Amino acid sequence: MKTVLESNPDGTWSLKRFDRKGRLLLNSPRSLTVSQVALKLKKSRRQIYRYLKARKLQPLGKYLGEWVVRESELSVLNHIPPSWQPLFPEHDVSTLRPNKHSAVLIPAILERGDGSQTRWLLDRYGKPKLKTWLKTTGWRLSDRSATFWGEMLGIRPARERSHLPGAMAVARSLGFPR
Repeated sequence: MKTVLESNPDGTWSLKRFDRKGRLLLNSPRSLTVSQVALKLKKSRRQIYRYLKARKLQPLGKYLGEWVVRESELSVLNHIPPSWQPLFPEHDVSTLRPNKHSAVLIPAILERGDGSQTRWLLDRYGKPKLKTWLKTTGWRLSDRSATFWGEMLGIRPARERSHLPGAMAVARSLGFPR
């Protein structure tokens, strides 16, 4: 097996892998090293290695002492696929970011998402965050969805809007009834 790694003018790498007979097995014209990925995503190298370990990024291999990743893989981390637009009719999915818009993403996917979308949700946020969301904000889901996800996660979802104790004290001090 032969591997050719060439530097592109824009700083990315072109990676080609051939078998013993010279047939092209892999052609990745735009690849990045872990250092380049960290700079592009504004994350630490340690975080990028965590992504690799958790299989959120799929490496092409280790070359010149560093892992190499397809540049197209990075869109998975920060963007919502355009095919998910029907889940968010009131939003433009190109502007939604998983880190900033979990309050929009979680209820829509739990309510109307399919298997791959709910798997993405579990991988992205983890069971502890989804359990917390369901306990505190589960009232936003339909009764049917809240019951289903409560059973799946082994908890009782919130069925009515919870109020902050501080807000209730302020309201009572202003003379509002309970």
